[in-house]
Amino acid sequence: MNKKKLSALVLALLVLGGCAEHKEFQYRDYPMAREEMYDAIVSVLQAEGYEIEDQSENFVNGLPQLELSTGWNLRYTGGVSKGNDVRHRAYVRITTLYTEREEKEFQPLSAEEGRRWLEMKEEQRKKAEMEQTRLSIAVNREHREAVARPLEAEWIYDGPDGLAAAQLLGRFEALFGSKLGGGTKPSSKGERLKEQELRTRQSNR
Repeated sequence: MNKKKLSALVLALLVLGGCAEHKEFQYRDYPMAREEMYDAIVSVLQAEGYEIEDQSENFVNGLPQLELSTGWNLRYTGGVSKGNDVRHRAYVRITTLYTEREEKEFQPLSAEEGRRWLEMKEEQRKKAEMEQTRLSIAVNREHREAVARPLEAEWIYDGPDGLAAAQLLGRFEALFGSKLGGGTKPSSKGERLKEQELRTRQSNR
C-alpha cells in the first residue's frame, strides 16, 4: 500500500471514529432501591419526551446494573433559526452500590416490576431502604444542517449536552424529594458503604 492510499485510509478511520457518540455521564447517589429509581426515572424520561428504545442488565462486582437508551427526542425540533432545530438522546445507568439483598433476590426490571415494588407492604419497603443506588445520565445532541430545507437537511452530531443531562437529574430529584417529603439527603446506608469500602482496603493491604 503506497503512502497516498495509507493516508486516505487513516483519514477515513479518523472520520468514522469522530462519528461515534461520546457519552459524558453525570451521576448522583440516592438512598433508594433500584426498582423505585427505575420507576421514577422512566416517568421523568417519558414526561420530557424521551421514549426508551433499548434496555439491558448485567452484574458488576456481584451487584446489578441496568442501562437504558432512548430514541431521539424531537420536542425541540422545528426551530426557525439556524442552530435552534435540535434533538436529544438520553442514556441512563442505574447501579446498585450497596445492598442487603442477595443476588438471587434481584429480578429483571420492567415498568410493571417498578410499579409492583412501589405497591409492596411496609415490611418489604423497609428492605428496599437497605440500598444505595447511583443514577447516571448522559444526553447527546444533534442539530439540523439546513433549517430552510428541513426535509432534505442532515442531522449534525454536536456531542454531549451537559445542561440537558443536568435538567433530567433535576427533574428526578424534584420527584424523589417530594416522595421523601423533602430534598435528598445522605442516609445511614452511605455511611455503611464507606465503612465497607474501608474494610475492603484494609484487608487488601
